[in-house]
Amino acid sequence: MELIEDYIELIFGADAVVGAGKVVDAYYGHYKPENIYSGVTIKKLTELFEDFEVRLKKEILAKPKDLDLVDAEEATRAIRLFLSYQSEINDYKKQVSTMYGQSLKVVSKKNIETIRKHLNGLLSDLGYTDKWPENIKRWHSDSSVSAEEYLRVMKERTRELRDETFKRLLPKFLDKDVVRSLEEKSKVQIKLVDTSESWGAYHYYEGKYRSLVELNSSGKFNKHDAQVFASHEIFPGHHTESIIKEALYSQGKISLPATLTILNGPGCILSEGIGDYGFFFFNHKKSKDTEVAYLEDILNTSVRHNCAVKVLSNEWPKDRAAEIMGKDLGIHPENAQRRLEFAYSWKYYFPVYVMGYQLVEKLFNKYHENILFPLYTRSSPKSLKKYINL
Repeated sequence: MELIEDYIELIFGADAVVGAGKVVDAYYGHYKPENIYSGVTIKKLTELFEDFEVRLKKEILAKPKDLDLVDAEEATRAIRLFLSYQSEINDYKKQVSTMYGQSLKVVSKKNIETIRKHLNGLLSDLGYTDKWPENIKRWHSDSSVSAEEYLRVMKERTRELRDETFKRLLPKFLDKDVVRSLEEKSKVQIKLVDTSESWGAYHYYEGKYRSLVELNSSGKFNKHDAQVFASHEIFPGHHTESIIKEALYSQGKISLPATLTILNGPGCILSEGIGDYGFFFFNHKKSKDTEVAYLEDILNTSVRHNCAVKVLSNEWPKDRAAEIMGKDLGIHPENAQRRLEFAYSWKYYFPVYVMGYQLVEKLFNKYHENILFPLYTRSSPKSLKKYINL
């Protein structure tokens, strides 16, 4: 296992100056860029990785019972692809499908229309009987709150989701002693940060069952969105996945590679899929406002996904994508352009939100609670091959 720990050291000491700058992320250690970057060039990183990969393969052959072979292979494959895809693969859709092991598709117009129809029905039930997009605009206006109030609501929703997670969700697939220990140790700090970047919330797992969640204070706040972010970033999303993996690794029940999530690696599909779909793991009845918030988030992600894929595949210019996204979502093209900038900046990462949501939804609807342990403890879709043909 000592060699696998070299892997973490390699990850946290590496920086490739391409794209958004990040090479990899892992669930252990400190996430913040200033803590993990050391200015290593791509050439140097490649040399380090080639040496590491040779030694890792020897370790796997020497001690096969100590390692999860699928997870270790996926981890090495992800970094190797990250270092090579830009020069070797010119087709954007092929790049993404090669990295994640799943084909990159746009969300069908029929699915988008179905989401919007459901949204219109819920908004009408809530008294917003105008046509789209005036109804969603009025709903947002009535639900608008200050950043400070939003922070308060998110903390409140987090407490509610915490109770649901530890009392009703985790006991379905974890031993009672593990659940009790996780509940005692789990700590989450939520704070507002002032940034001009386009993200809404970000989760940093700090190890030892602690997480930091930052909220972007520069945007507009809808009180009902707080539950969307709380479930994605904390319960039952990223924080929950992280503490489960740390607990099971410390007990020797999963290998270290299974605790890692490589940025631009296959495991991100599961992590973001749990984040986006995880709230539906709960059986309780949801308020119509909460349903609107979740459905609108799915609609936003789907439309952004489609428009960005068209641009990055050289099928549309950016101004056309912003115009179409603005029309579909009922927002100004300048606002749409700002949302699209996130996708352009993270062009190999943003597809995992839609890909992950679709995969986790499909698995959960088929296997229900029986899929929860595999979802939370595997490091890539490939390791779920017994449940789904990928």
